[in-house]
Amino acid sequence: MGRSWDELLEDRATLNDIDRKAIDYFLRKAIEAHRINPELKDEDTRTVLENLKLIDNNGVLTNAAILLFGKAPLRFFPGVEFRIGRFGIDESDLIFQDVVNGNIIQMADKVVTLLRSKYLISPIHYEGMQRLEPLEIPENALREMLYNSIVHKRYAGVHIQMWIFNNHIELWNEGKLPDELTIDALKGKHSSHPRNILLASVFYKAGFIETWGRGISKICNAFKAIGIEEPVFKQSEGGMLITFKRNYPTMTNEKSHSRANDPIKLSSVDINVLHILSTNTKLTYNTLAEALSSSSATAKRSLQNLKAYGYITRQGSNKAGYWQLTEKGKIFIIKEQRL
Repeated sequence: MGRSWDELLEDRATLNDIDRKAIDYFLRKAIEAHRINPELKDEDTRTVLENLKLIDNNGVLTNAAILLFGKAPLRFFPGVEFRIGRFGIDESDLIFQDVVNGNIIQMADKVVTLLRSKYLISPIHYEGMQRLEPLEIPENALREMLYNSIVHKRYAGVHIQMWIFNNHIELWNEGKLPDELTIDALKGKHSSHPRNILLASVFYKAGFIETWGRGISKICNAFKAIGIEEPVFKQSEGGMLITFKRNYPTMTNEKSHSRANDPIKLSSVDINVLHILSTNTKLTYNTLAEALSSSSATAKRSLQNLKAYGYITRQGSNKAGYWQLTEKGKIFIIKEQRL
């Protein structure tokens, strides 16, 4: 029919299914990016959708309108989810997981916030008097990868998946490359071939992506700029898989990368608890037990052991406080990542 899937109409939806807060978020981003006129910030919802070609003359919404600005896109499309899992040794060793859903215009922000608070490390350093906490991987490259996975996804398929391991991360979204492109061509100069034309147009206007097919080279350059090997891109299981290394800070007082040199012999449960606390310190005994697939008594005993061994400390009260890794605990985690 000469139309992309996101241009098709969804007659089950009405303007009541559109979230005005998502519209306002888009308008703010697009004005900041100088890609729409600031005078449009107070336009009514229908006018905004009309300008973006997301609604027809009869008031019927496109698939793109629901994905971008819907209150509950999952009601219409079961694949509108972003699933994140933290794994240990391999895919069978799931430690904890999260699901991000809702409209896709704000999805990347939600994912980055979750990754920063729970899954990734933000090493602290100072430039003069300024305290800086950049992510262990370049955030601009991370967002570029997220935008690509969201915009180019096949939404009639399954959810986006991110596997986070000790030393690397894998990101997969369903949707094969168009016939005109190869993996090698992605890394060089190439034309843009968006799967979802309307989604790409709105993400461009919001300032999230470009229209010149430069996304992959920008990602690779960002990794190389901080000394990490560039991500590996490949087609896998009907979609695009990106694999990239994690970047951990070195500790000046670290003498060995071997766990065997540590005088304390931690159990596998203790080690898993340390990994969990390294990304999420505000856990109760019950939620920690759930993440470990064990009893709350086991979780409590492990926390007490780690505290006694000097790997963690308790900050604040029992109800409102949180667990914090000591320098010893942080060094242990870094050694673990390198094994």
